Amino acid sequence: MNNADFPIHRDRPSPQLFGKKFIIVVVVVFSALSFTLGYFVGKSNIEKKLENLPQAAEITPIPQKQEPVMPSPPQNIPVAENTSQNRETAKETAEKPEVKEIPVSPQAASSKGQGEPVYAVQLGAFKSSTEAETFRKKHAEKGLKTYITTFTNKKKEKIYKVSTGEFKDRKKAEIMSLKLNKTGKLKTFVTLKNK
Repeated sequence: MNNADFPIHRDRPSPQLFGKKFIIVVVVVFSALSFTLGYFVGKSNIEKKLENLPQAAEITPIPQKQEPVMPSPPQNIPVAENTSQNRETAKETAEKPEVKEIPVSPQAASSKGQGEPVYAVQLGAFKSSTEAETFRKKHAEKGLKTYITTFTNKKKEKIYKVSTGEFKDRKKAEIMSLKLNKTGKLKTFVTLKNK
């Protein structure tokens, strides 16, 4: 038998190459479908878990030491010449009244909107009040306005939860929670504050 008896057909692809292309297409389609299915299932599970979280029972205000506001002694401003700039600066300093900040307790803040939900971002939960207080102070030094709420679980144990923020919109609270997760390396989540 000669090679001339079996001519080579260059127009048809080899069966091995066709089989490889088919396997690649099947793998790509299967991967895309499983990714899409996983995305939607995971998204719905997160929403269900957020809805089923236990809520804070009562809010305990943390006593903060306030330093008394001491009025500053009047300052004498020497005027060298009667220029318009010197007059303006003298008027500005004389017209500025002292502003006293009145702290609002968390109980007063939460009593304003009893009917509408107020969301907070929970930073951590502790069994001892000292651990919760040190955690709160650590994050207060970073610029967060934190507070501690107490909660009694099913085993009748007190749990001290450290939270921050008051949000009327849940999406804003979730955005804050995500930012804290990324920057503070914390596992935070959104809870209802006024329950």
